Amino acid sequence: MKYIFTMLLCLGAWCSWSQEVWTQKENFPTVNGIAGRDYFASFAIGDKVYVGMGQASYSNGCNSSGTRQYTDWYAYTPASNTWARIADFPGDYRNVGYVSFSIGNKGYFGLGYANGNFASDFWEYDPALDVWTKKSDFPYRSYQAVGYAIGEKGYVVGGMIYDNLNNFIDEEKQRNYEYDPATDNWIRKADLPSGLSSATGFAIGDKGYIGLGIGASGYSTEFFSYNTTTDSWSQIANYPKQSKQRAIGFSLGNLGYVIGGDNGVIADRKELYSYDPAADAWTLKQSYPGNFQNQNISGGNNQNVVNNKFYYGLGHVSTLSVVCGTYSYSYSCGSWWSSSTCYSYYNVYNYTFTYSNQWWEFALPLSITTGTVNTSLCQGTSFDVPFTKDGELADGNIFTAQLSDANGSFSNPVNIGTLADTTNGIIRATLPINITGTGYRVRVISSSPSANGTGKKMLYICLCIILECGITLL
Repeated sequence: MKYIFTMLLCLGAWCSWSQEVWTQKENFPTVNGIAGRDYFASFAIGDKVYVGMGQASYSNGCNSSGTRQYTDWYAYTPASNTWARIADFPGDYRNVGYVSFSIGNKGYFGLGYANGNFASDFWEYDPALDVWTKKSDFPYRSYQAVGYAIGEKGYVVGGMIYDNLNNFIDEEKQRNYEYDPATDNWIRKADLPSGLSSATGFAIGDKGYIGLGIGASGYSTEFFSYNTTTDSWSQIANYPKQSKQRAIGFSLGNLGYVIGGDNGVIADRKELYSYDPAADAWTLKQSYPGNFQNQNISGGNNQNVVNNKFYYGLGHVSTLSVVCGTYSYSYSCGSWWSSSTCYSYYNVYNYTFTYSNQWWEFALPLSITTGTVNTSLCQGTSFDVPFTKDGELADGNIFTAQLSDANGSFSNPVNIGTLADTTNGIIRATLPINITGTGYRVRVISSSPSANGTGKKMLYICLCIILECGITLL
């Protein structure tokens, strides 16, 4: 079953539909009888989103419980709304604290906490070969850093640094490293001005944005912008709500977004805020409608964006605790007893988590309105088609002016002009020759994302004879 959620905004007697739409998609696959998981990693490559790793606690009562730890990965294809198993991760299972992102047509994953040790290993996934390949280790063992990509480079920022004996060696949490897949090298860049771990991040154009998480004085609402061209940082507007750790960052068009994370407030885990770098301002958007209470994705920035749509879900929904019994601890003999002769008593609980396997799509449906055009035109002549847009477009977008058939239908439109841009503009269009009629319409469409504009009023296209003194309409 598919659900679509939109938001209606009303001010007095004026109302308009928000451009934000959440649509429920095919659920994440059930694995070993457990639907959903926490602490998963993800990235997007081409037309697919890749999701893997994570864990899920299970219980069959007070005497049988545990945690399943996953190294499996799956590819989600939005066009067909289907999931497919891909190659398992060949390295060690790891808990929270890793990073994941994509560069070009490859995905990258690594660091974090693996089998009782802080990890420095870093891996590349090639979807064409369905193969994981180990790459150069990160310079240190790292935990709770943020990973994101800009252009052909990856960046790992902040987090806690450990030596080979798992000793904590960097209390500042400010280190900023650039990864170049062409050379498989790590290069240290300008440090983050204020140290953060369990932070979130996203990239817009040639800039990275890092914030939230845990700083030197506890939870932080600070946010910073990193300019890759000048290798410099600037502080931007603070996040407008209470801080949280392990939130998710992504970008659509020219806006960045933050969702999820944990600060102990249930409602905050579903809130979605956008950041506009042009205005240096945060705006509350439509909350996530899925059924989780604690998302618990690790890694900070997953950028699950395909065709300017973001994909999101999973997490655990609720926690049920059951008292399995009352026990006491004998300090004299160093063991657990069920006897009243022991010194201290404890309730021993069994915790059962309920997980969500829901998967959702977040989109900004684009509205394109065609402006006023000359309604009496000659065959083969050129004219201006102005238009305005409401919504965000991706870099590389192409606007196209289209002409309907003589009945005003766009079932088989004719392209009559194009403009490469992401903002409002004017397309210089040219009418075909050998057509006449009064039922034609013109509209403007976009390519990234794909959206059809409104058709304007009918054009009067006539056969014209060009005389020395002007144009005569026949």
